[in-house]
Amino acid sequence: MNRSPLQRKTPLARSHQGLRKTPLRKRSRRQNAVEAKNKLWRQRVHHEWKSCAFSHKKNCWGDLEAHHIFYVSQHRELRHEPINGILCCQHHHQWIHNYPKEGLAACLVLIGKYRASRLQELASQKR
Repeated sequence: MNRSPLQRKTPLARSHQGLRKTPLRKRSRRQNAVEAKNKLWRQRVHHEWKSCAFSHKKNCWGDLEAHHIFYVSQHRELRHEPINGILCCQHHHQWIHNYPKEGLAACLVLIGKYRASRLQELASQKR
């Protein structure tokens, strides 16, 4: 069968809005388990903080987002630790990512000395 250059090799998945742009892939059990753990971690962080940790600065906007204090890319072992989470609005979440050194320092101050020392201990212990 000769294919024209515009024909797709894989069929597009159907959704309630019509065709998606990417092919539908099955997720593995491992991916599903990790996603479930991520969701549970986000729920725990939302439950613990309830509002933006930086709300005392009065310039919050956007939805609340859970943020890893120590990045997952650098500390995979702390990915699902509730102590490694802080809740912030979109504005402050973007600020933390734009200024990582200042953001880390601000997060460690906000969570308190005990939690900060415990978190730093966990980070150094699991490396």
